[in-house]
Amino acid sequence: MSAETIIYAIIAAILYAGSQYIKKSGAQNFDATKFTATIIVGAFIGFICYINGIEITELTVEQQLAAYAGLVAVIENLIKIGYRSIQRR
Repeated sequence: MSAETIIYAIIAAILYAGSQYIKKSGAQNFDATKFTATIIVGAFIGFICYINGIEITELTVEQQLAAYAGLVAVIENLIKIGYRSIQRR
């Protein structure tokens, strides 16, 4: 197993967080906490994939970056839903 899995997931998280910032630029200022949280989610996804032996190959780097970015988005949204649900109670 290689630590590349974790690195690629972190890169995907950074790309996702950066694209969210660019998409919303003007509407909100850069929030380092949100950006860092997104990177932590990406690192967690990479770590889980690493533990499960998911390897990165040259043929699938782009696909895996896209998949990791998608996973980061979904997991981050689920965390937000759970957090907001708890806050309402």
